[in-house]
Amino acid sequence: MTFTKKDPPPKKKTQKPSSLALSLSSLYDPRVKEGVLVRGRYTSHSGWVTSVCWCAGREHLFASGGHDGLVKLWDRRSARTPVFDLRGHQDRVLCCHWGEQTHVASGGADNSTKIFKTDV
Repeated sequence: MTFTKKDPPPKKKTQKPSSLALSLSSLYDPRVKEGVLVRGRYTSHSGWVTSVCWCAGREHLFASGGHDGLVKLWDRRSARTPVFDLRGHQDRVLCCHWGEQTHVASGGADNSTKIFKTDV
């Protein structure tokens, strides 16, 4: 399995998102000594998840990009469904990054970079 981490979690939190070579992202809390280490599983991508990143100024938001060509914005407080599906790539999303609290940039196998403005 490959773990990919683009951005460190916010300083206030020590929970970490990770993407696996699966169609899900998992949120881990390394502070846990016993019991459940996984704090959330975020499943909505129809292909492998290749990238996850935290929103620097908003500790509960993160983005994930995957082989389904989508960037998904998540609120870690609700794992049921993403806040937004950001569409624009014609092929796999290989990386994503929060530029500011309202902008997410992504790069894909379609040789393009997309910048999305969000209102979360």
